[in-house]
Amino acid sequence: MSAPTSEQLLSGVRSGRWLDEQVFPPLRFAVPNLIPEGLSLLVAPPKAGKSWFVLSASLAAACGGAVLGHVRLEPRPVLYLALEDGHRRLQDRCRQLLGATPIPQRFDYLTQLHPGAHAAEMLRAWLDIYGDEQPLVVLDTTDDDPVFDQGYVYDRIPTWVPADVPGSPQEPRRVPR
Repeated sequence: MSAPTSEQLLSGVRSGRWLDEQVFPPLRFAVPNLIPEGLSLLVAPPKAGKSWFVLSASLAAACGGAVLGHVRLEPRPVLYLALEDGHRRLQDRCRQLLGATPIPQRFDYLTQLHPGAHAAEMLRAWLDIYGDEQPLVVLDTTDDDPVFDQGYVYDRIPTWVPADVPGSPQEPRRVPR
């Protein structure tokens, strides 16, 4: 195998002029000015409140409520993958966050994905139903979940987020010449 040519090595390099001439669509947010469309990771030490925050944001998105007390969200379908929780714990947390308000109809969830569960296909099927409604998908899991092969979940997310989903880590990056 021969070494790449200079042209091949530099094929993705663009100039400031090229960048200045581009027109990009505005960035869209799942949570205004906080969580942009696409893949976002919320990383913090254990017991810092990550699961509570993403559940609160998911419930607010599902019913068109507010997150963090004042950030209003447009209602949208939500798929919450609560892979550390069971039904009882998730129900309890939802009721603590919502008080007397019922759990929103647009809040779909899973508490388990078994090895061989075809996570990508499941996500694709759900997105086929709700994809035109700017859905929110939240994965709340541990890094030792068997679905992700006993490895860091962050290394495996791109392999099951469909490439044609806006903001997907697999989304083709087309650079016009």
